[in-house]
Amino acid sequence: MRFVLIAVMAFVLAVTAGCGSDPVAEDIKSYVPKVQEILPLANEAQNAFLKGGSSDEERLKTIDSIVVPRYKEFISKLEQIRPQTKELRDLHEIYIKSANKEYSAYSQINSVSVLTNIGQINDALAESRAEMRKYNDGVAELLKQHGLKIVPPSTK
Repeated sequence: MRFVLIAVMAFVLAVTAGCGSDPVAEDIKSYVPKVQEILPLANEAQNAFLKGGSSDEERLKTIDSIVVPRYKEFISKLEQIRPQTKELRDLHEIYIKSANKEYSAYSQINSVSVLTNIGQINDALAESRAEMRKYNDGVAELLKQHGLKIVPPSTK
């Protein structure tokens, strides 16, 4: 699950550019803070999933009470973000698709399904990781095309 933390880390960073009237660049600058605002929900869900608990019962309780509700809220807010340009909109749809696959995998985990659906759960998580890589590659290319650079946020 750490893949999403690493994959979306680029969006936790500040975006800078020396562009004037580039609509895609302006859209990216508007998009980044919106994603930053909701990432804590996804991070909380993923961290809870990774930590789980010391018993199967605790892990299932954590998934039901923290992981699934937080990730569902994350997706709801992610779907409300509406990039203005086609280039960014297309990438954002990949992000939504990846998040939905991950959510689906989390939602399938319960005491019965773990035993019968572990292959499907693992497949959904693998597909989510593949979509996230596609999204990250697309964002990197879009930034490059529009002369944008990702720099670490200021520590001021």
